[in-house]
Amino acid sequence: MASQTTFNTSTNIMNGNDPKNVSVANYSVEEIERIINDFYSPTSQLTVPQRQQLNSILECLQYSPLAWDFSWTLLNTNKSPSVQFFGAVALCNKISKHLSELDDNEIQLLFQQLIQRLVFYMSINSKQISIKLVVALGHLILNMMPDKWKNGITAIITLFSQSQNEFLKEHPEKGHLIVLNILTILPEEFSRIVVSKAQRASIRGELENQFPVVLNYIQFIISAYNQPDILAKMFSCLSKWLEFGIAIIRVESLFDYLFNSLNNENIFDDASNCIIVLFTSPDVMRYPAIFSRLLPYVLQLESILDQSLMIGDKEKSECITKLITQFGENLAQLIIQMAIAPNQQSQTLSHRFCCLIMETLQNCVHLCINALSNSELIQSASIALKELTMENRMHMSKYLNDIFPIIKNVLENGHVQPNDRIRCVAIIGYILSAYPAKIVIDHLNILLAPEVNKLLGYLSETNGDQNAILRKQNICTTLSFISVLITAIGYCGDQSDGDENEQQQKATENPSEIPEVLCCVLRDLTPILHLVLKQYADDSEVTEKLCEILSRTVTTLRESINPILNTLLELLQNIGPNILHAQFLNFVRNTLLLFSQDTDKQMFNLFLAVLQRFGCLFNGDIQWLKNHVDIVEDFANFLIQIIKKLPAVVHHCPNEAFVLLFQFVKTGLQLHEQATLRSITMFTSNYIEYTKSNQRAADLLKQNGLEIVQILLKCIGGASPRHLVDTLSLPLLTLTKFYIDSTVNWVQQCLNDPNFPTPSPKRHHREALIKALSSERTSRANFKDHVNTFSSACRGIEYSGTSSNDNIDIGYNLILLSNRDEDFRRPAKQADIWKDTKYALGGQDQTLSREGGTWLCLNTVQSKIGVLLNLTSHLFEGKNINGQSRGFIVPNYVNNPEINLDLYMDELQKVKGNYTGFNFLGIERQLES
Repeated sequence: MASQTTFNTSTNIMNGNDPKNVSVANYSVEEIERIINDFYSPTSQLTVPQRQQLNSILECLQYSPLAWDFSWTLLNTNKSPSVQFFGAVALCNKISKHLSELDDNEIQLLFQQLIQRLVFYMSINSKQISIKLVVALGHLILNMMPDKWKNGITAIITLFSQSQNEFLKEHPEKGHLIVLNILTILPEEFSRIVVSKAQRASIRGELENQFPVVLNYIQFIISAYNQPDILAKMFSCLSKWLEFGIAIIRVESLFDYLFNSLNNENIFDDASNCIIVLFTSPDVMRYPAIFSRLLPYVLQLESILDQSLMIGDKEKSECITKLITQFGENLAQLIIQMAIAPNQQSQTLSHRFCCLIMETLQNCVHLCINALSNSELIQSASIALKELTMENRMHMSKYLNDIFPIIKNVLENGHVQPNDRIRCVAIIGYILSAYPAKIVIDHLNILLAPEVNKLLGYLSETNGDQNAILRKQNICTTLSFISVLITAIGYCGDQSDGDENEQQQKATENPSEIPEVLCCVLRDLTPILHLVLKQYADDSEVTEKLCEILSRTVTTLRESINPILNTLLELLQNIGPNILHAQFLNFVRNTLLLFSQDTDKQMFNLFLAVLQRFGCLFNGDIQWLKNHVDIVEDFANFLIQIIKKLPAVVHHCPNEAFVLLFQFVKTGLQLHEQATLRSITMFTSNYIEYTKSNQRAADLLKQNGLEIVQILLKCIGGASPRHLVDTLSLPLLTLTKFYIDSTVNWVQQCLNDPNFPTPSPKRHHREALIKALSSERTSRANFKDHVNTFSSACRGIEYSGTSSNDNIDIGYNLILLSNRDEDFRRPAKQADIWKDTKYALGGQDQTLSREGGTWLCLNTVQSKIGVLLNLTSHLFEGKNINGQSRGFIVPNYVNNPEINLDLYMDELQKVKGNYTGFNFLGIERQLES
């Protein structure tokens, strides 16, 4: 047995533990073979780090210059299968990525060797290696097209089909398999070739020009061979050319053969896959006449489908159904055009297709209904039925008697997942929405009675905290049940469908009956909901589900909710004072949108109640906002909609409400959560705009304006993270839009203090910001640029960029931003010129035994910079904890005037295993620059 690979137990890579920089220059073929066998051996005892090290070596070997030579040596049947396959992979990778390393003569020799080796491996039936060599040959052909090898496809077909090779003369079908494999690879690998844009365009043109040759060859294969393996490869080849973009009009001659092949059991799968590619072609609207010719073929599939169902061939039935579905989904517009065309034949064909689809769908509906009883199928079946009933509730209503008993059993089954139960509730709700009130009530009594009894049972449990969590989950599930049922029954999304016959129209409900039914149901449920609130008024999860019922009821019934509106508002009032989640706010918003025009003060009081609830929770405490950003974001979004859509409701607010809103603005602008801040700044901008229509609010704005501007500038200047600056610029821009004079005055007052928001911005930075504020023509994008520039200056970051004026300094040759290090408590000297060198600038580590190390240093004379970057996770986990400190890598480079960067990196390569894991970046200014 060959000896195993010897491992270097120390870190042996250029940048600490990076596996992509292994040196492979000195590996012999024997060593490479031994590494491959060790790596792929099923009895290998390698540890995980050892396997990683070998994998890194093998990856590098595949792309190294050595691969041009060792690949051929490894492609020898005396070697193990793993070694031979690695040789083929390495050769393929070299051709696909580094063919430019060879001259024309070497490429010609490579081509001849590939052909010989490919034929040999086909002769011994080595499929894996043969396919890899075909891919390599395909990349070689593509790279030679069209400049180095015009009409290459014609030449390839001739080369293998008329070969004088003894094996191919004796087995001509093998030569055709090679050709078909190559013709399949060419369009498939086209997107992966590494060439220039111009060369890619010329290669595509050559492939398109050569397609008639490919088509003639395919027709030859069809006429000359009936072996399944050859025909399967032919179908695959045709599919890849269609996916490549060959116009469907160019393969019209193959339509008859393609669909007739579906009657051949041996090639059915391959033919159907090819037809699906045909159906999904983007050419459908370019060549409608060609695609219309496909419809008769599709109609013929009905007989194959009937035959498959009769003999119980499930797989074939599914495949034919998939073909029909794909045709209908992708060519729906074409079918509609044919249905309204003056041509009688086109109308007849499209009508027959629609009848076929309807019959198929009817079978699918029964299949889905029955699948609801199967625990393994209920998820997919309920999803399909929900979509089907929601969009076609009138047509699906006839299945009520079929589906209701099954869903009733599903709902009574305690082992059904909550999401599946909810979908089943929605399905039956959509179907019931198409029926008269009496039928709806009868079925609701059957559905709701068990759920209500379960809810009462949960509420009456007295076993303390033993099952409190499960009990609450069950209550939430039941409330969701009620919520979804109300929404589904009140759904009327397809009432505009005008194709129901007279009998169906008589059977469907009067639209006014459903709201009455739902109002009665909710009126009966109200006492139970009060019982829920009696125990869970302060529970966020339960009240969220209850408010969801209220919100969905308002959305579904709209104005018809008026008879029970007071009842619902009473429920809302009984919710605990600490509750202000999205569903609570959604109910209030929807109610205000519907009834805000009423003169009843109850609507205005509803908005005030929300403000008072928020005011008690907030109480001017920024920490509360930070701890409840979800509530803050929902509340800000709620205010945006009210101010934009219902300003009259806000007009009736007392001054205390406006004061609260300004206090919310001033505190909320200081938050650092991006989504929450975005909502707050949007509200602030809308609120500022609103004040132009309300004098009381405008007066308060003028009183608070200076403080708001101070907060904005302070946040922009560094109090908030830099990625929030764009978001914070919006309120400032809105202020200048509606109160330009006051805003400019407020900003000037703030910036007159040279230390505000920080001492860093110079006078010209401050003046530029004020100038941008003063301009009435400043776009939002331009304004954001000015604010960002000012923000950078406040943070000590200044970069002048480029300028068209050659007399103005354009900035810096290099800007280096480095964030270090992992240990925030490390003792260190501040950055300064090092006394022992007089030219090295940087900080210095003061940790015991590591004194003098650094992570960033500049040689101010030679313009050399050394940087240690943060360790990535895989480096940190694999670092050599007993090695030398990596902090000395930087000064060893920067403080050595006799060594350049290239030489230092070579030296570091040799000793890198002596250090802990590292990522080192060296920068050196060239003399000519």
